[in-house]
Amino acid sequence: MRQSYCSVLTIIVAIGFQGVASDEEFPWRDDYTEWCLVPQSDNTDDIYECLTYIWNYVRINVELLSFEPVIVVYRNIIPRSKVEAFLNELKWKKEDEWKRKTREHGAYPEETTMLYGEGQGTFEALSTMIPAVNFAVSEPWKVLRYKTGEDYPPRYDFLRNTKDKLTKHLGNRFATIMVLLKKAAAAGNTIFPTSRTTVELQEGDAVFWTNMNAEGIRSVGALHGDCLVKSGEKVTASLRIRAKDQLLIETSPYGGVYISGWLARPPRDIYRRMDEPFGNRQRNIPRMTLFLIAVLVTLYSHTHTHMQDDSSEKNKTFVGDEHWNEEFLSQCENPSIVDEGLSCYVSVRHYQKINIEVLSENPILFIFRELANEAEIAAFIEDVHNKEMAAQVLSYLPGGHYVPHYDYITYSSTDLWDPWMRDYGNRFATFLLILQTAESGGGPADKAKVSPEMSSEHDGVTLSCSELDLQKVWGSN
Repeated sequence: MRQSYCSVLTIIVAIGFQGVASDEEFPWRDDYTEWCLVPQSDNTDDIYECLTYIWNYVRINVELLSFEPVIVVYRNIIPRSKVEAFLNELKWKKEDEWKRKTREHGAYPEETTMLYGEGQGTFEALSTMIPAVNFAVSEPWKVLRYKTGEDYPPRYDFLRNTKDKLTKHLGNRFATIMVLLKKAAAAGNTIFPTSRTTVELQEGDAVFWTNMNAEGIRSVGALHGDCLVKSGEKVTASLRIRAKDQLLIETSPYGGVYISGWLARPPRDIYRRMDEPFGNRQRNIPRMTLFLIAVLVTLYSHTHTHMQDDSSEKNKTFVGDEHWNEEFLSQCENPSIVDEGLSCYVSVRHYQKINIEVLSENPILFIFRELANEAEIAAFIEDVHNKEMAAQVLSYLPGGHYVPHYDYITYSSTDLWDPWMRDYGNRFATFLLILQTAESGGGPADKAKVSPEMSSEHDGVTLSCSELDLQKVWGSN
């Protein structure tokens, strides 16, 4: 459940906040300084980068630069009036409130801290416009003021020493968001060297990045540094956000991956999700890879599998020969498609690149390649083995096969419809996820690692799927 800012601020004050800094800092390298000069992203596919959404009647322009760690830039998220008000408030700071730490070569930029209520509503604006993040567990503002010739070497915000009271109560630094209040006249970009990402911000822009994955493991790519200011002055204000009660952590799919799409386009019911108990949050979220949905749609499927448990090659025969003929059997040995022009596409959904092969237009028949990763597949199989998940899973032993059949259900009369049919209609489509491939069989002899192929008899189409692939077939028009 969401916590009020006042209650969390009271906790921080009661514990006694101290500016805990990570002890991991790295010197500048030649390649790092080169990347400082040219804004870039390790993500070379332009289709990922730009998105616009409306939240609270405000247009939010987003650039998603990385998935692990999540690096998101919010363009002009803080209005010019609030930026100027924040800077004016800083002018009232006494000189002794600005601290400067020395280092072996030179000094760090001047630093001061401010509470949530300071900053002329900037904290409230971020909390409103980025609802997927619980800003109530942030540390106070950390404001850095860079003069000409100053920089901040690459470092991690993630804490290795977690014995302080604040970290024990609120968790480690889950993420950081940095707002640019004043842009340097020349240079001064922010770099994520291990992610090969350089960010150039304008005044009022904010960059958000995660410091750890959902399992609490530090993200190596979260190493970040602020490049040398060659001219002018640069001012930034940052919030280090703690892990306690973070929706992105509690709703993470397997492997500690975040649903990064919620940062770039939050679902409309996100506040309801945040107010739900932890268990309900997990049940109601869409899985990032959709592979769970792919299998769960077959929950009410009534099927009959013909298997023969015989590992002897010479004794392997098909059961149900009346459904197989020579033409169909030959298709099993020759993966093919009808129209070469439809074969390959790349799509992006929920900020994931999806490789698609379209094999037929009527019926619609296509394959999602590597839609789920190996960790998710392993976790799924483990859940099935432990009977923690209700799903229809087919396991083919040596000699096993599935004779050609339709998933579409036919009835001699509507009086025979079961409640499921009456409420939801017929089987519109089928998803089939390959969890594990066969060592041999189901295809040409030289394809030992190809899974048992699936043939579509009326289209002359044979599918050759590997582990992690997902097939989708529309069963009715």
